[in-house]
Amino acid sequence: MARAYEAIWDLPLPQGQRSIGELRATSAVPDSKAITLHVGSDRAYDFKQPFSSVRDYLRAFIHFNLNALEKQEEIDPYKQRYLSRIKSFIETGMHNIPEIVETIPIVFQHCDLAPHNVILKAIDPTSPSACEIAAIIDWEFVGSFPFMSASRSIEMLFRKFARNDFGLNTHMLKG
Repeated sequence: MARAYEAIWDLPLPQGQRSIGELRATSAVPDSKAITLHVGSDRAYDFKQPFSSVRDYLRAFIHFNLNALEKQEEIDPYKQRYLSRIKSFIETGMHNIPEIVETIPIVFQHCDLAPHNVILKAIDPTSPSACEIAAIIDWEFVGSFPFMSASRSIEMLFRKFARNDFGLNTHMLKG
């Protein structure tokens, strides 16, 4: 998986763009196989436009997650206890995102990179672990995002679950 992430992060972004958002492919010439990539709005988070600043992207991402928390059902006691503190922390901290975050590289990202979307090819039939990446599939959602904004996806690959089976996607991993 590390090789798959590295390969994707090495893909070139559209020329001269440091935009953050969903990548879209359009035909350069009608009936041609040539395509042009451009950065557009992000459908997954319902962002209306691409971002030119990492700080602006982070602010929008944090607000999106705050709104999701507010809509979350069946956690009312936690919301009553913590939501006002979380909102206060976010609102007072949004203006303090340090400028150094603007130096984070913007990289190509596959938004569903997981083992089920990586096809391997054996390079030594006698050694099952000797393989290389043959293809990465399911390119429905890709984008140009700050490096490591896919950390949630990466973390799921290495997560160790508690003995009581709590944790995200435990039912999927035990299959």
